[in-house]
Amino acid sequence: MLLISAEATASLRMTSYRWRNDDGNETTATWRAAQSTPITISNTTDPLRLRIAMDNDNGAGYEEYPDGLLQYSSDNGATWTTISNAPTDEFVYHTSANVTHNAATTNQLTGTAGTWKAGKIINNLPNAGSETIVYDGEFTEYEWVLKATDNTKSNATYIFQTEYWEDLPIAYPTLNTTCLNAVINGTTSGSSCGPGTINLSATAPNGTLISWRDSANNELFRGPTFTTPVLTATTTYYVVPVRPYGNNQECFGPRVTVTASIYPVPTVTLGNDTAFCAGNVYNLKAIPGNYPSYSWNVGGITNNINVNSSGLYKVTITDNNNCTASDEVEVTVHPLPTVILPPDTAICKGDSVTLNADPLNEGNSILWNTGSTNPEIKVYDAGTYRAQATNHWNCISTDEFVLNFKDTPHLEGINAYYQFGNTYIFTLQNPLYYTSAEWDFGDNSPRRTGNQVSHTYNTSGLYDVTVTLSPECPNGDPAVFRHRLDALSVKEADIDNKISLYPNPAQQYLIVSSELLDIETVVLYDITGRKMDMVPVEHNGKSIKIDVSQLPSSLYTLYIVTPQGSVQKKVQVIK
Repeated sequence: MLLISAEATASLRMTSYRWRNDDGNETTATWRAAQSTPITISNTTDPLRLRIAMDNDNGAGYEEYPDGLLQYSSDNGATWTTISNAPTDEFVYHTSANVTHNAATTNQLTGTAGTWKAGKIINNLPNAGSETIVYDGEFTEYEWVLKATDNTKSNATYIFQTEYWEDLPIAYPTLNTTCLNAVINGTTSGSSCGPGTINLSATAPNGTLISWRDSANNELFRGPTFTTPVLTATTTYYVVPVRPYGNNQECFGPRVTVTASIYPVPTVTLGNDTAFCAGNVYNLKAIPGNYPSYSWNVGGITNNINVNSSGLYKVTITDNNNCTASDEVEVTVHPLPTVILPPDTAICKGDSVTLNADPLNEGNSILWNTGSTNPEIKVYDAGTYRAQATNHWNCISTDEFVLNFKDTPHLEGINAYYQFGNTYIFTLQNPLYYTSAEWDFGDNSPRRTGNQVSHTYNTSGLYDVTVTLSPECPNGDPAVFRHRLDALSVKEADIDNKISLYPNPAQQYLIVSSELLDIETVVLYDITGRKMDMVPVEHNGKSIKIDVSQLPSSLYTLYIVTPQGSVQKKVQVIK
């Protein structure tokens, strides 16, 4: 039975109510139910708006002063609590951005007789500005913005009334609650690579307990985190929100699945430890090679790497389940044997050279290209000698030695450099295996000795200049080398001074020019006297441009022909 009280002169009463959402202003906010119809809520997060119509129907001319204070009761009116936004309140005034505190209301409910008088919007603690004077025969509407709290009871019925009323209400605003906040906000599943325990977690609103259950709905644990027993297969668990209410009572929300996944442990292998000889490269390959991620302890993110030094090599793989596995191998690089033969040399016939293919006495196995297996051999004949050394790791090194005879002197050519008048300087070009050089200038003049000599010709002409090299070896034979020289006359020397030759040395082109003489033709000879084929690129009378790009690097003689006579010049071609 609803417990109420009244006075004989009572005149202010509640006539109707309506619940609405806080999703708009006074005109656009949507209604949650029909007029004077209870609603049911399932959470404390969504704000509500309650509109109550009140009239003054006494007829005795009394005026009334509703002040905006609202009360609630969860025991059918036996006790009332005036909302003051205290920490223990089960409902509080809620500040809304959609409406303004103490703003005037408009008439939106139906069925209440009398003259309309604007009431107030209450979205904060009522104050002096929240009062309205309602005269006899007038009616008004107040609208409160409310919000349930963590103190709100589950599975309860609440009724509301204004704090100041004098006549029996026609309707009490009514609100029912279900299992409030009985929801799971979120869950975190877990996994294990291979058998093991797994940590699972869930979150829920304040005041809501979390119950962990198995597939048979047996409660296993209460709390935000749950550690499974050791699992060998993927298992589904359930979390149920639990909301205490009343006298040690509980209500339950819908359960949510949480999965504890067991993934197979991946495998990877690099094979057995390995060894190889220095100078080689070994390819380490992780098998299988189709994992999405590889990481090597020496750097590298592919399934294989090349190694050429000793050490421990480790690879870690990660599969699509974020499970890892690793393997490692020891790589040993054996040193090569030491085989060092002396520099190539030349000897006199009858002499010998001793070769040692194991100079550090490493105990290597030796094989010469002569067939000998002795570390040390003595050789007498010219030729190439190759030694192969094999150590106890079966690593192989080779070296070779070239032996020549020096019984016969060797010379690449004679260089003749014009100085002035008919004077020339003669030098040897890369001579080998000789002790002295004797020169014959081809003009019956006395012979001279020396590596570099000068000679002046009395007349111009062609002269065969020879040099005889005496051998180093006691039983060697002397060697004679010849050079054909076209000696210049004084007139020719004058011609030579009037001709320019550049660049010298030349790489691509050679230009012969004169401002005073016409140049008819040029002829080029190598150091052996062989005439070289060449084609002038440009020839305008006083200048000839020659392409020497195809000639090998060497010293050449260029004969230049003019109407006044000919002259020869030395030309060096380099690459």
